[in-house]
Amino acid sequence: MKQRTFIPAVLGLLTLNALNAGEAWLASPEILPGNPDTSVETVRGYVFEDSNGDGRRQADEAGVASVKVSNGLAVVLTDASGFYELPVRPDMNLMVVQPSGWEVPVDERMVPQFSYIHKEGGSPNPLRFGGLEDTGPAPAEVNFPLRRKEASKTFRAAVIGDSQTYSNAEIGYFRDSAVVDMLSTPGQEPDFLLFVGDVVGDDLGLLDRILRVGAVAGKPQWLVHGNHDLDFDAVSDADSSDTWRRVYGPNYYAFEEGGALFVVLDNVVYPCGEEDMAMPGRDFCAEGERPAYNGRVPGEQMQWLENILEKTPKDRLVVFAHHIPFVSFVDPDSTKHQTDNLLDIYSLVNDRKALSLSGHTHTMENHAPGQMFDGWDRSVGIDEVKF
Repeated sequence: MKQRTFIPAVLGLLTLNALNAGEAWLASPEILPGNPDTSVETVRGYVFEDSNGDGRRQADEAGVASVKVSNGLAVVLTDASGFYELPVRPDMNLMVVQPSGWEVPVDERMVPQFSYIHKEGGSPNPLRFGGLEDTGPAPAEVNFPLRRKEASKTFRAAVIGDSQTYSNAEIGYFRDSAVVDMLSTPGQEPDFLLFVGDVVGDDLGLLDRILRVGAVAGKPQWLVHGNHDLDFDAVSDADSSDTWRRVYGPNYYAFEEGGALFVVLDNVVYPCGEEDMAMPGRDFCAEGERPAYNGRVPGEQMQWLENILEKTPKDRLVVFAHHIPFVSFVDPDSTKHQTDNLLDIYSLVNDRKALSLSGHTHTMENHAPGQMFDGWDRSVGIDEVKF
């Protein structure tokens, strides 16, 4: 009986996927290499309206002005012709922020194509799941294609916490439960999927497959990096997301949808160390013990966050998507399972409207501004929730 009721659901998903596959805009940024023997100190390019959808900038395709582009630290706005220029960093995610009313292309896995990953020398030590190869000198030009879409302040998002699949069989469970649920009500399908971390369970070899399963929804898949999505054999936090970056894309980034700016943070520091231990209660980061992670937004990301907020109108809703919660009811005294520098994030947000979405604790919690809970003051230094 279960099999007879299950088969039509799967057939329905396959049919829907076939229909949506024809509607997806498959393309990628245009990468124009420079002289391989010459070091490139700045990277430049255009954000343009891709009229023919091929991902390549034609002479008659207009640039898109006032679009945010970043090298993972600095953030600039394109000029009237869509032009931008940024310093090259030895290890960087060069990326465009999808603006409201526009869309970036996707690949066949429905993964948004909005970035170029650059890492001179590649991962510094061999990693079990491959890491990043040496990308060589930075390209001379990277052009980011955009396409107009219907502007609407109303949208539906499927927010998925801790799918955390440890095997191919568990990816099947994810398909037969979460994916079927998402698509089971006609007219209520999501406009995009937002995974808030721990997409897989300690096995980055499964990441591509779960992306292909999620692609059955036929909608863009935006992913957050979690503590079960790490390169556990990395020796520094700067390298612990290298395989993720190769298979998916940036470990932190931003995109706009409707009237909201979604800010995707990577607040899993692994392996944690001296900087984390500067705050009390982080002895688990002590050198010589088994490598551990800690909940913190690193300084480089904090500077990027400040820069991107400076380029965003103050009336724009900011939606933070991250894996480790800013604060939690279930772990209020845990310094590992909440975010150390939440006070600094509050300071940057100031009086903006904001929302935080996270995973990690395997609980359902709702927090409202003004809420207080014993433990938050000791663990992360706040007395009440700001947003």
